[in-house]
Amino acid sequence: ANGNVGMFIAEALLKTGKHVVTAISREGSGGKLPNGVLVKRVDYDDHASLVDALRGQDILIITMGVFVPEAIDAALIRAAADAGVAWVIPNGWTYDYTEEGHAHDVPSLSRAARSTALISEIGKSSFISVAPGFWYEWSLSMEFAYGVDLKTRTAA
Repeated sequence: ANGNVGMFIAEALLKTGKHVVTAISREGSGGKLPNGVLVKRVDYDDHASLVDALRGQDILIITMGVFVPEAIDAALIRAAADAGVAWVIPNGWTYDYTEEGHAHDVPSLSRAARSTALISEIGKSSFISVAPGFWYEWSLSMEFAYGVDLKTRTAA
């Protein structure tokens, strides 16, 4: 709840006054969370730790960066199922990852497809996919990803 996606989702949910927002954070993390967010510290390698943190939650919204190991997504999805979480929004904050051409061009898209497949395979939670589209102002600034250097106004 403190990154490029999670922070804004957490703040928007809190502003409604209708939701209790709980962030799962690894032990020792120094990330700053929005005021009003409850924190449950976990060990991502400890299934019981994740299940305990997710117990009683209605929905799990995964907003970790694309460079976080994909195994953590799977661990969260499995723990959500065992904790009885009804809904999961997987880590797929991009355009339509079900389109094969998109997934071929942007490998990280297949990660979201694997997450939704796992949710369906386990069969205990349902998922919601969010496809906000390409994030120009953020994505294009990652020179390593798209070859656009905004500082020098060049593109490879």
